[in-house]
Amino acid sequence: MKKLLGELYDEIFSFAAVCEVRLVVGRPVKVVTRTHTATLATVCTEAYLGRLLDIATDYSLYAAVPRMVSGYLPYTGGVRIGLAGRYVLQNQSLHHLNDARGAVIRLPHEVKGCSARLDIERAFGHNILVTSPPFCGKTTFIRDIALRLSARCNVALLDERDEIGGGGKLDVGDAMPLMGVPKEYVYRGVLRALNPTYVVTDELNLPEDLEVVRYLLAGGVNVAATVHGDRARFADKALAALFPVRVLLSSTPSVGHVEEVAYA
Repeated sequence: MKKLLGELYDEIFSFAAVCEVRLVVGRPVKVVTRTHTATLATVCTEAYLGRLLDIATDYSLYAAVPRMVSGYLPYTGGVRIGLAGRYVLQNQSLHHLNDARGAVIRLPHEVKGCSARLDIERAFGHNILVTSPPFCGKTTFIRDIALRLSARCNVALLDERDEIGGGGKLDVGDAMPLMGVPKEYVYRGVLRALNPTYVVTDELNLPEDLEVVRYLLAGGVNVAATVHGDRARFADKALAALFPVRVLLSSTPSVGHVEEVAYA
């Protein structure tokens, strides 16, 4: 991160528990922590943003395009960089990013014990779904669930963006990680080769990823996952039928607050 953030590194990390760094060309840099947002005196320049993107893409933004198909750029250690600017499409696919105007750098965190509100004994043997809007701690929460589950059963971790395990730098216990590959490419092989009791994954894409969930369920494997959503999605009857154990998170009074836990 010091190489990526350059001269702003020390000022940014003078704040505790940094979760995001928000950069918009011509605007002051913002640092988002678990409890507040701080605005720095430093204004983001085109030169600073360009240098950051050079470092993040190993000096080839064009070559990094295949990694940006979801609108963000994965960086080392589970860091995710969302990019703003003018996107160029070709043949209905992302071809290039011209005129980059901003970036949001998301930093993963370990908060061991953050899922303690979930009774793992009561939840064990059931599918688990963690629901919240963005920036409410879903990935941190599911990481802690993976750690707890792996202490008592075989866990396969489908970590397609390296955010849960941070590319091996964050503690997921004895979970077997499959990193950097979309769920739909590996879930059948996981069932056949890794002998999991649970498959843990992040950010279900609905409704497409429900095929993955149903396939694993039919194979006798439980799933623990996260999904973006509000209280209405938390209460959705179709999702509740697949995931009888559900957790709703919010960012009030702080990121990762457990609003409600529902059991089978």
